[in-house]
Amino acid sequence: MTSEYDRLFSSVIRILYQGCTQNAQSKANVPLVVATLSMLLTPSDPGALPFLLATPMMSRRLRELAGLTPDPAN
Repeated sequence: MTSEYDRLFSSVIRILYQGCTQNAQSKANVPLVVATLSMLLTPSDPGALPFLLATPMMSRRLRELAGLTPDPAN
């Protein structure tokens, strides 16, 4: 079950990263990207993605990502 949650959190982060780094406009409109993805991923409950992002598990993952040293080649 833990691996399924890991896959869920990793997938959400990947989708958000890709959605927010496509172009300058998407970088400037991160809240709009999150809202749009919420409607696409969970149309019956648009509040599900913001809820998921606010969970302690997602917060821990985002802190881990923020603490990584960027690869200068990428």
